[in-house]
Amino acid sequence: MLNPYYGNEDSNSDNELVSIPGQSLSELATQMPTVVVENSSDIRIGPHLQYNGPVTVKQYITVNGKEEIKSSSDDVYHDIATSGLQPLDVIGKNVVLRDCTNEQLDSENQAWLRNRYVWSAVAVVLLVAIIVSLAVTLPGAEYETVTPIKTSKIQFLLEHDYVDVYEGYKSVQWFVNVKAPSKPKLVWYGPDCEVLEERDGPSSYKVYTSPDGKTTKLKINNILLKDRGLYRLQARTKDDEDWAYITLNVKSMKPLENQHVTMCYMAEWAYYRQGLGKFTIDDIVPTLCSHVVYAFAALNVNENSIESMIPEYDLEDNNGTGAYKKVTSLKEKYPHLKVLLGMGGWKERIEKNYSVVAESPTRRKAFVRSVSDFLRKYNFDGLDFHWQYPAEQHGVPADKMNFVHLLKELREEFDKFGWLLTAPLGVIPDTIEQSFDIPAISRYLDYMFAMCYSYHHHDEGQTGPNAPLYPLHPDDERNVESSISILLDKGVPRDKLVLALPMYGRIFKMNHAGEPVGFGIPAVEGQRGSYVQGDGMWGYNEICYEVDNPLSNWVKRWDNVTHTPYAYKDDQFMSYDNVASITEKVKLALKKKLAGVMIWSLDMDDFRGSCTFGKSGSAVYPLLRAINNALDPTMSWNKVPCNSSTVA
Repeated sequence: MLNPYYGNEDSNSDNELVSIPGQSLSELATQMPTVVVENSSDIRIGPHLQYNGPVTVKQYITVNGKEEIKSSSDDVYHDIATSGLQPLDVIGKNVVLRDCTNEQLDSENQAWLRNRYVWSAVAVVLLVAIIVSLAVTLPGAEYETVTPIKTSKIQFLLEHDYVDVYEGYKSVQWFVNVKAPSKPKLVWYGPDCEVLEERDGPSSYKVYTSPDGKTTKLKINNILLKDRGLYRLQARTKDDEDWAYITLNVKSMKPLENQHVTMCYMAEWAYYRQGLGKFTIDDIVPTLCSHVVYAFAALNVNENSIESMIPEYDLEDNNGTGAYKKVTSLKEKYPHLKVLLGMGGWKERIEKNYSVVAESPTRRKAFVRSVSDFLRKYNFDGLDFHWQYPAEQHGVPADKMNFVHLLKELREEFDKFGWLLTAPLGVIPDTIEQSFDIPAISRYLDYMFAMCYSYHHHDEGQTGPNAPLYPLHPDDERNVESSISILLDKGVPRDKLVLALPMYGRIFKMNHAGEPVGFGIPAVEGQRGSYVQGDGMWGYNEICYEVDNPLSNWVKRWDNVTHTPYAYKDDQFMSYDNVASITEKVKLALKKKLAGVMIWSLDMDDFRGSCTFGKSGSAVYPLLRAINNALDPTMSWNKVPCNSSTVA
């Protein structure tokens, strides 16, 4: 199995390998022979045991040779990796997992790893019995399976096959367990297909393989940009050969000049979603973003000031979570990262009147002072002023120019501290015309987000594409290509225009089930998902778990006109984006020479990696990774063996 120890000084010595059976709860580093979960509202058996509280969890653990029981009650989602654990019993809402390995582990200095092979090793009869039992006792449960990365006679047991670090990182190391009919010869190859051996230098390699050929380790010290690429492990016996692939992405620590930005929104309210939908600051992978935008702060109209929207989550006061501090502290470990505070958003559009602050010089002055104090207090790098949109909803025509005045005054204050100032741009032609003086606001904004999604929804009474790349018909301007062209024609500088892309889709309920299916079918709002609970909106983490599940009955299609996927099941119709459609949109941004890409939002991508369904590949953030790979094509390495045509 494979695990990156990011420069952990307490990890094994270079020539010591330990076979590791499983992964404990985050606060434990001890062997877990038995786990009992009782009275859960939702249990999933798969690569992880996943359950929702409130539950009683009984953890039978071995500590220093003695078995102890630790019990706790909680009301939040939990996740125990089931590696090395075999499901023995499922009764009602209770699940018992018991350790099926004999290895003992020195828990003092070890990080736990999940054994992805365990489900393939479980006997067929046992698997059938579990599935039948679950089907009877838990009719609402969903199931996952995890298989080894290969299915030939040689198998590689590993977890992470994609690792992000920054140049200058101290070290990265991986362990791979190899299962073969006979002792294999193991050879590591670098990105240039050169054989990796012990080597000192600016970045050094350490390679160790156990005498029996069952376990191998590669460690790279003092990471450089040139170390990034696809690493290959060859396993060869007398009669068989196979390869494992590991991607190391090394990013530059240099400033962002001449680099494309990847602006990643996170919705603070996602912390309160249920089950696998719950998102925390710890779920952010900072190496995949150049900027994180924390959404949203609110406007206090009476005080002409900015304020927290969810104080108990944002702030530390009164035993709050302190998310503001947590998200800005990411910069300590990732100095490349800029963290902006978003203010406004759709909810504020409905509830607040930004016009009354923007129209008054006195109110604007107080507002700018409040924002400045707020950003300094919580260590943000700027403000995303997310007024959707001037002169709309509660607005007045004068908003168009008052917005310019407000941005100008914010800019003057922000220049004192080197802060960034960004704002969204509506992409419907009428909105562009009535809300924005493009040349004027371009002088004061660092980046402008072209909000290229939610072009169609159920309120129109028919199915439609959420984010079409190209028009449905020749006169259709509700698509990404047309929106970007209009904004550029209006004078938005290319180096300030950022293409905003959705990590969500739209669901419709068609007036009939089955064919004909496509865009333009009479429909109303479809069923609600499990996490986002939005108005006809599903996060990609919900969509992929449904439509990509081989056990589901969703039918997936590709629309050649809009270059977007859709799926349907009975009378439910889903318009969404996948890796292919997102990649095409990013390529359009590159072709148009835009500043980069923004996503709404991190918490709706598959940030837990729930949708692999046994396939090998990078599990977490598939859409965001696709964006990164498209912005930097050198990261899109082909997984091919090193042979006479590829070896340097």
